[in-house]
Amino acid sequence: ENPDFEFFYFTNMPQLETPGWIKILMPDEDFAPIQSHIVMSRLPKFLAWKIHAPIQEECRIVMYIDGYYRPTANRTRFDHLASMIEQSKFGLVQDPHPQGGTLTTEFQRILRWEKDTKAHVDASLDWLRSRPDWNNTANLYWNAIIAYDPSSVHYQTASEFFWERYRKELDSWRDQPLWAYSLHHFGFNDLTVKKDPLNKYFAQDLERKGVHAYAGDVAPSVQEMVTQCKPITKEEKEEITKEIKDYEKSPKFKAKQNEVMGTAKIAAHHAAIVQYLKAKVLQPNWNILELGCAAGSMLNFVRQLYEENPESLGTHGDLVGVELVTGWVKFAQEYFPSNGNKIHVFEGDVTEFSLPEPYRKTYDFVMLNDVMEHIQKTRYGCFYEQ
Repeated sequence: ENPDFEFFYFTNMPQLETPGWIKILMPDEDFAPIQSHIVMSRLPKFLAWKIHAPIQEECRIVMYIDGYYRPTANRTRFDHLASMIEQSKFGLVQDPHPQGGTLTTEFQRILRWEKDTKAHVDASLDWLRSRPDWNNTANLYWNAIIAYDPSSVHYQTASEFFWERYRKELDSWRDQPLWAYSLHHFGFNDLTVKKDPLNKYFAQDLERKGVHAYAGDVAPSVQEMVTQCKPITKEEKEEITKEIKDYEKSPKFKAKQNEVMGTAKIAAHHAAIVQYLKAKVLQPNWNILELGCAAGSMLNFVRQLYEENPESLGTHGDLVGVELVTGWVKFAQEYFPSNGNKIHVFEGDVTEFSLPEPYRKTYDFVMLNDVMEHIQKTRYGCFYEQ
């Protein structure tokens, strides 16, 4: 209903209802001989300018957005963005990949989160390394939002080059590495606008965000998954270390500390957990271990429950946490003793940690709050052995 925007929905399903979108029906022959729906979806993502002529004729800029984003900026801001794109050298603006890294580290992330098969990743790397201008440090961009001038010859050339390789279904389904190489191949640089990033023009609606893995028929059974215990490679450790350092620069890192100190409101889901623990779970004299305890806020809330409800809960035993993020561990180790709170936090990976004495013992209760989704599936078995 916004006259400043047109929302195009590309599909090969004629009966699909798309309220609020302009449906662009793409006949199956447009995709032949492509078999994968994932690969099919990248054609309108990168080449909407080519497969639907009115886009190039009528639109100043095209913005591909993942389905869980929605525009929030006003017309004036989008006019400004359009002018920047039209005046730019390449007719393209993208935000940098939030996790950074090289092309090989992106492939490692793809495998870690089961977004593709190892065979596909190896095929991609073999092809990329065979290219005379292969550069592992080519800039990685965030492909959830892509803004371009549909009449830009530079963009048209790069997107057609990308599609010519991608459509062959010989490589990884994930488009970031090949797109990064395609842009590097044609000399694209300085695509980001640091003072006005694209993610400021949109808001995320995470309830609309799907959770998917692309491994398909190679995905392990549940039994296989929970018993896997593969060693962490040197490269994976280096990537994890980098992710931790990047995370320590994020607003969420400080927010967890503020929650401990009481200078920020307790998160709603934490409040619900605390109430449930008080009403249904906690018992007198319990020794409690939290794995992935962040800055220690949940352990601190548990301490407060015992101290504020001595008649029903009595006193607590040892309150111990394990956390991988170094900055949170240092904060907790300084904050809690200085405030007279007997909460003990140790640095470690929950899939292979070892507590020091006298805390290496049996615990009455173990907590994992927002943790399991961060454990590598190839390390589930290591975790359960603990």
